[in-house]
Amino acid sequence: MKKTFSAFIIIIILSETSIASNDQTGTVENVNISKKEVTIKILSGKSVKMGDRLEISTPDGPITLSVKFPMMTLATCSIQGKGKLSSIKPEMPVYPYGKTLLTDEPSDNGSRFSDTGQGMIKDNSTGIYWLQDANYTRKTMSWEDAVTFVEKLDAAGYTDWRLPTKEEFDYFLKTSPEELNKSFDNMKYFYWTSTVYPLEQGLIWTADIDNRNTKHTFRTNENYIWPVRDGKARVRSSYALKKDHENDPVKTAAERACGKNGSKFVSYSKKLDTMTILKYEIICTKGKKDTKMMLEYDKLLGNWSD
Repeated sequence: MKKTFSAFIIIIILSETSIASNDQTGTVENVNISKKEVTIKILSGKSVKMGDRLEISTPDGPITLSVKFPMMTLATCSIQGKGKLSSIKPEMPVYPYGKTLLTDEPSDNGSRFSDTGQGMIKDNSTGIYWLQDANYTRKTMSWEDAVTFVEKLDAAGYTDWRLPTKEEFDYFLKTSPEELNKSFDNMKYFYWTSTVYPLEQGLIWTADIDNRNTKHTFRTNENYIWPVRDGKARVRSSYALKKDHENDPVKTAAERACGKNGSKFVSYSKKLDTMTILKYEIICTKGKKDTKMMLEYDKLLGNWSD
């Protein structure tokens, strides 16, 4: 009996370790459809920051969240974009944005990539379509220009193109160089992602094809673009792709603080991040004079102060 009991305990411990090591951030606590908000219960050992993007996988498709008020065990999130909100139910798992796409399911013939014959390659593990021509523009451009270009892109008969996220590029680069070279044409070195570096809004994550990793660089630098689409619609709303910097709650609070003195917001940088307080140094300008201010966010109360 003692041996059987010990084995049972070991199985439980191993099971809990396996669950804790996955990418899941938390679970849905409740949903407020009228306010387009979701409260999530954060898993032990996990944490989220204001502005983090999360995702819920529902039977009617993924729904994106933006963390609005983070606390120690709960976080209130605003629902981004469109989606069938009635599909969100309590206890549904919540993941970092893009993680629900990584299914590792091969196609029927066992290959990760399939040529659609339309100038697109389908990644059978994620369902994402990549342009077969990895240098479609034949030039580099700044991140702002890249976002604008992709929003207006009409290629291969579709208009729902976007920049890949950092997570999507990280997973994409796990593929062997041989398979990438066999499936795609004109691959270059550095590509823009859609993901802003969380500690500094002036930096954007880029994909380094040669070193097979992602790194951040200034948004004013110039890199190549490699458009992708989710394959769910031919035509999207002009508001479907939100620029990350337009949904930046820190920038919004900083602009408000600068505006109190008739100044214009320039930039901000994080100075302190504790369990209860976030502090940012912001730079405002008025005429030819720059001034620095401290901006503080109370995680427990969800309040800004300067």
